[in-house]
Parts: sequence; structure tokens; C-alpha cells
Amino acid sequence: MKTVYIPLRVSISCQGILLCLLGALSLPGQDADSRPARGITDLQLTSGIRLTLSGTQVVSEFRLVDDLGFAYDVMSLLKEEEGRDEIQLRKQQYEEMKAVRDRMNAELLPQVARGVASPESGRKLAEKFRAVELELLEILEPHQVVQLNNLKNRLRLSEFGVTRLMNSRFPENEMDLSAREAEQLRSLARQVERARLEAMRRIHADANLQLIQSLPASCRRAFEVEISSEWKTKFLTEALFVGKPRRSFRKLPEANGVVELLRQPAIREKLDLNVSQYEEVKSFRANHDRTLRLQTAELLEGEGRKLSISQRGKLLVDLQSKNLQDLESSLRGVLLKHQVNQLEELDMSIQVRKHGTAQSLCGGILAEKIGLEEPSARKCFQLARSIQQEVSRKTRELAESSDRQVLGGIPDLEMARKFEAALGERTR
Repeated sequence: MKTVYIPLRVSISCQGILLCLLGALSLPGQDADSRPARGITDLQLTSGIRLTLSGTQVVSEFRLVDDLGFAYDVMSLLKEEEGRDEIQLRKQQYEEMKAVRDRMNAELLPQVARGVASPESGRKLAEKFRAVELELLEILEPHQVVQLNNLKNRLRLSEFGVTRLMNSRFPENEMDLSAREAEQLRSLARQVERARLEAMRRIHADANLQLIQSLPASCRRAFEVEISSEWKTKFLTEALFVGKPRRSFRKLPEANGVVELLRQPAIREKLDLNVSQYEEVKSFRANHDRTLRLQTAELLEGEGRKLSISQRGKLLVDLQSKNLQDLESSLRGVLLKHQVNQLEELDMSIQVRKHGTAQSLCGGILAEKIGLEEPSARKCFQLARSIQQEVSRKTRELAESSDRQVLGGIPDLEMARKFEAALGERTR
């Protein structure tokens, strides 16, 4: 899946059926790590592969994504049948809108494929997208446009809750508040959100401690000895699972390893590698690449040609694995002991952030480090799933409590009415 981001500022006026895109910019090769700061909206192009009965199909779509990451362009809002029913969209209208979208893709996708090379080309692309959004809105009746805007805000509320909604651009863009009034609401939301995050850290810490206490005594001792107190503190505040927990236990894929981590400038900076160390790292890596190329060529084009394809394939995998192990060993020899420890903890941190503490502790780097064997790992994983149910309940209750605090803190009746108006009749 690949996504191209074109940052721009957007405001919508439903009464005049007007979509206005201002200051559209584009940077070549921009990816998710270089997305704009909060308050800037993305014009986003996402491409992926869809499996159909007739084979694979490349699917691309443009979306408008707000500062919360919510897609709110017309076709994204009407993607689900429930949304179309809510605004009473007629079948003929929807077919007409899909035809407009397909025409837009046919016109704009080739331009993006050629590259968005400058701010000017980005602005032109955004202007064309604006024209298409206007055309889509003009297919709707005026009352449907108002209903669509209300639907957008209710979907955002359902996904993010009151607290996060008030801490976004929602107060200015949808409640039509002044900058001072909006900041007043955001200040309240930030205060409540800080308290919620602190409470969540305590919930995660309790859950992780419960899981660690369930480990065999030898693994608990290893956890205390092998893991630094600083990293342990960070570990305890992470979530048990990232996303929906898997039903059954499985070991995680191999860790990043020394070679892959040292390719990243941020990691090298974190380890405080000196010039001499970095030169040794580059030298070992260059020698490894050269040796691997020669050995691979010999295997595929020299004496190895006498072997069968399956035999060569197996030997190639073994060759790559051995060369990588040799390089890992050489690179570890370049690092000081505290740098090796720091690198291992960075590797564990990446895995925990990606998969959650339960997966890393039961079937990842951490499991290997503390010597957790598979039968105990399976029990640990099932306990983690059980603990997660309680964590989920507490998380929901905490979110509901935070939202009540923010709603209860809206300073006057007029603001409360504007909030209700932005969500439409169905919320009253």
C-alpha cells in the first residue's frame, strides 16, 4: 500500500454548497512520516491491490483527510450504504456521482503517476480536485448537503470522541467559533486529555505487571536482571496489544537486527557512534555485500549450475543467512557494550510499539531474552487476552468519563447549541 500526501487547507460551507481549497502544496516523494502538522488537511492518494474473481486489480482513490486522520471527502462519506440512506441519496444520484469520480481518476491519476514535482503542480492538482468536489456537491439537493455535513461530524464524533474532536480544528470549522472561543474549548480538552492519558498509563502498567507476575520465576528474575530500569518503565506504560488481539499464539517474525538498525541515521545518532566506528560499519557492510555478490554469482552461474533449482535455492538461502550472521557478529564487535545493550533495547522498543507488550513478551525478542519457553508463552498469551478484556472495559469507561467532562465544561449555552447544530437532529 502506497500513499501520496498533498497538504492543503480546506473549509466547507454547506449553505452555499461551496468547497474552498487554499494554499495547496506538494512535495515530491513525501510519505507518512513527513505529513504536515496538525491543522493542515491532506489531499491523499492511496493505491492498493484488490483481489477479484478475474485476478488482481490496482485500486487508487483520492481522499480528503483532516487533522485527526478522518477521510471526509464526499465519496468517502457516502461509501457505506447506511450513510447514503441517511441523507436519502437516490440511486440515480449515486450512479452520477460515481461516474464523476471515475472521470476524475482517469484524468488525475496519470498526472500523479508522472510525479507532483513542484508546489505549482500540486496547486493545480488540488484545484482540479476542488472542481470535482463542487461537481459532486451540486448533484445533491441543498438539504442533502446539510445532512452530509452533519453525517461527517457524527462519524468523526463516533470514531474519536468529544475530547479529541474538541482538541482538533472542529470548534472553528464546524461550530463557527471565534479563535478565542475555540482555544477556550481546546484548552479544556487538552487538560482532560492529559488526565486521560495519565490514567491510561496506569491501566497499562497494572496490566503489564499482572502479565509479568504470571511468568515462571526464572523468567521474572531474568526480566529484572536483563532489562534496564529505564526501559522497563517505558515498557510498563505500553499497550498489551496494538489493534485487535490475535485469537491464537504465534511467534513474531525475526527482529530488525544490528544490520538493519544501523542503516538508520536516527539509530546511529542515538547510539552516539563516533567517526571511526561508522567507518568500520561501512567497511564491514561493503565487504559483506561484495562477498555475497561473488558467492551468489558462483552459485547461480558457476559450479552451482550443475545443481537443481531447488538445491540452488536452498543453498542461496543458507548462504545469505550465514553471511548475514557473520556481518551481525562483525558489527557487534564494532560497538561498545553499552551501545549493544542500547541497540537491543531499541529493537525491543520497535517491536513493542508495533505489536504490543504481550506479543513481544510471549513470542518476540523479549521472550528470547528472558528464556520463556513455548508452553509457558502460550499460557502467557492467553492470560494477556483475558487481561485485555478488562483493559478494554476500563478504556471505554475512561473515554466516556473524559467526554462527559468536556461536554460539561462547555462554558455557555450558545456554544452547546452550536455543538448540537454541527451534529444535526439525530443527536438531540
